[in-house]
Amino acid sequence: MKKLRTLAYKIAVSMCKHHENAEDLCHDALILYLENKTQVKNVQGWLYTTIKHKQQEKVRHLQMTYRKQKMIKNYLYENKREDQKQNTQKIKTIFEHISTLPLLDQEIIYQVIEGNKQKVIANSLNITLPSLKNRLFRIRKGIKTIII
Repeated sequence: MKKLRTLAYKIAVSMCKHHENAEDLCHDALILYLENKTQVKNVQGWLYTTIKHKQQEKVRHLQMTYRKQKMIKNYLYENKREDQKQNTQKIKTIFEHISTLPLLDQEIIYQVIEGNKQKVIANSLNITLPSLKNRLFRIRKGIKTIII
């Protein structure tokens, strides 16, 4: 059995030039040989052919895996681009809606987008804090109707 393993390993290394892959191919071929031992007449030729076919199977499997991964990446990329297009369109629609608001409401929303606190916004626009909160509520409500 050691001679057979050595022979299978030499054949596998000569085909794939990689130690771990050669061991895998050798292992697979020897298992098949033990299952079909009675039907094999020329052991060396049978091992060579079997290892060659096993290597081709592994290469095909890797190629299919690579293709599937590539297809999934392309699909995700395309969907991401579609999502970005939809988001861009929503953002344009929101800013169009904001441009139709009264100037005071536009200034409020722009300052909120800039990250200013409500007290600072109310003081800079000379309006009360409850009035600002009421206006913000109405502005957000209008924007939500656009998004949904």
